[in-house]
Amino acid sequence: MKAKILIEEGYQRPPLYGDQVEVKGRLFLPTKGYFLDPRIRFYTYVFVCGEALRDNWGEYDPVQKMRCKVIIGRGLTFEEAIRDIYGYVNSELDKLKKALKERRDVLKHAGEFAPKEIDFQLPVLKAKICIEKISQREPGIDNKLLVEGRILLPVNKNNKLADEFQFGSRVSICDDILHPSWGQYDKKKKMRYKKIHGIGTTCKEAIENLEKVAFKELEKLESVLEERKTILENAGRFKEEEKIVNI
Repeated sequence: MKAKILIEEGYQRPPLYGDQVEVKGRLFLPTKGYFLDPRIRFYTYVFVCGEALRDNWGEYDPVQKMRCKVIIGRGLTFEEAIRDIYGYVNSELDKLKKALKERRDVLKHAGEFAPKEIDFQLPVLKAKICIEKISQREPGIDNKLLVEGRILLPVNKNNKLADEFQFGSRVSICDDILHPSWGQYDKKKKMRYKKIHGIGTTCKEAIENLEKVAFKELEKLESVLEERKTILENAGRFKEEEKIVNI
């Protein structure tokens, strides 16, 4: 990514404010579309030219296809005024460079990430936990890593949630009650799924936090399935019988 500085106008200040000369310029920052590049949207974490690095920082310049802020340099000579502009811009961009370096350092020390799949055996059938990809959170949130994954549950012949797992409003997994259309259907794995996330400062920590989320959700399902299983085991043997009643 590159910023740009344009020096556009030089003049003497109005008599009311002094006899120095001024130079007017603009600082340009990269964009995506008409808005500030998402990679530098630090919001209130970083201010450049007195404005938070939000998506609509400054104003959009259709010629440069960048967003810009007006900057003023002052001095007794135009050369001095231009140096004043560059000194100010460099100090402002140093804040952005520091923030970007901190983000890069997180990735540098994050460790290796490898997708993986975990089988979770339930009292009936088997669920899966898929850990699939990692990214860095948006600059405006923090520099931590975000791991994305899914909890997958088995289905019946109609590609709906397996009948044994249809607890309705009695149980919610990933904030969705266990109705037949729970989650979304994965044609490749032939299971229904909901997305989950884990956050951490390293790959290992983020993955561990995702696994904690997944295990906590599946343990709720495991508990109610165990209860059903225990009730059935304690119900005794069923015998068909016939009884005649006088009327």
